[in-house]
Amino acid sequence: MNGLILPPVRLHDLRHDAATMAHAAGVSMKGVSEILGHSHETFTANVYAVVTKELAEQAATSISGVLQRHRRRGTSGLAPTAEHSADVRLRTSCAAQPGA
Repeated sequence: MNGLILPPVRLHDLRHDAATMAHAAGVSMKGVSEILGHSHETFTANVYAVVTKELAEQAATSISGVLQRHRRRGTSGLAPTAEHSADVRLRTSCAAQPGA
């Protein structure tokens, strides 16, 4: 093999890698679970798929984007929006009316 020396890899290690790469590529955990032949996706999530540095960075970038959008709007992103507050007031007032 042209002098190429590879580290020993177990077949099971490749299975873990395949699950992680599939999930990183956007395959749902349910899909990964089915590919691996598991009956429950929670088992797959707990045992096989690990959060790669890339997935962690994507999550951080997404959260940062949400916070930046709310900062531009002048909201924290955690407080209810004006639309949400108006909807809650409407539902509360309708529920308080007899026969509503």
